[in-house]
Amino acid sequence: MKNMNRLLKLNPKRFGMKSVIAISILAALELSEAFAQRAALPTGPQWGDQNLSAFYRWTDALPSSPGVMLREEPIKAQPEITKAAFAERILYSSTDVRWHAGIVPVSGTLYLPVGEPPAGGWPLVAWAHGTLGVADVCAPSWAGHKPRDATYIQKWLENGFAVVATDYQGLGGPGPHPYLIWEAEGHSVLDAVRAARSAHGDKLASKVFISGQSQGSGAALGATTVAPSYAPDVPLLATVATGVVSTFPDGPYRPVEPFKVSSPIYLTLI
Repeated sequence: MKNMNRLLKLNPKRFGMKSVIAISILAALELSEAFAQRAALPTGPQWGDQNLSAFYRWTDALPSSPGVMLREEPIKAQPEITKAAFAERILYSSTDVRWHAGIVPVSGTLYLPVGEPPAGGWPLVAWAHGTLGVADVCAPSWAGHKPRDATYIQKWLENGFAVVATDYQGLGGPGPHPYLIWEAEGHSVLDAVRAARSAHGDKLASKVFISGQSQGSGAALGATTVAPSYAPDVPLLATVATGVVSTFPDGPYRPVEPFKVSSPIYLTLI
């Protein structure tokens, strides 16, 4: 607050009123910047935070970059998921674009198929789940994936895909869950991919597919929308979104002509 202290010592008669006003503006800008830099993530029980386990509470300094794997631990097998040789709960860094709190920890799960990876590694599916709730206890990495979602994961594993599934910011990790805010959810999806690739890149191919249902459709499309600018390092090949619920800044999309079999745009209903 150097400018503010300097302002208090100024004598308008000596320096002129214009100089005092100029420095007042500088001091106000400095104060605004200081508050902006201190933008804090809302936390506490009223925001859905719960004390699940020490795994979800990151107390060390966070890395300066998103997509860094912070920690991993094994999780219990689900009845529907039997084709995973590797099943872990993960915590990774991501960027908060809802409350502008900078880098935040986000949780999720990571699965690798049985057997040795093929030449070049397993392609990676990033799964974006549908609505489950807004409290930490709803996080799939803690409560387990719903049977339908677990069946999807099983099928991908059976067909030689690794799977990373974000819980989304605020489900498991600290602060509120930015429900249906597609850009925030998209960051969670992309940074889960980055974390998986950074920690297990020797087993994963440079082929990423995103799939999302309902709430996850917005996350999947949001991730696809921001990927070129936010995560150009993610080798995204295709996205499948079902039960689409999100409206985007330039949406809803209306094609120039009706969909045809020969159209480059395909509409899949599951």
